[in-house]
Amino acid sequence: MSTKQGRVNNDQLVDMKFITADSGMGDKWFYRLMSEGRFPRPIKLGRLSRWLAKDYYAWKDAQISNSAEEFEKRQREAFKRAEAKRSKHQKHVVGVA
Repeated sequence: MSTKQGRVNNDQLVDMKFITADSGMGDKWFYRLMSEGRFPRPIKLGRLSRWLAKDYYAWKDAQISNSAEEFEKRQREAFKRAEAKRSKHQKHVVGVA
């Protein structure tokens, strides 16, 4: 459930509520990513945790880019498999005639 907040200034500090609202993912998911080293660690201000918006946006943009690259890779692989199958079928059909 994203709230269409728009991007904030890169130097602004954002909290987990902002991140979860912007991404549509839950806080537990982000904390698990942090424990795995796959999401930036927060800046601690007393008991508060905040992230630089630019760190969050860099992570988010990388996820989008990786997703697009993975999709394109899968599309190329599927095309190659289809071409190989078509080629194999054509050889088989030609051999029958």
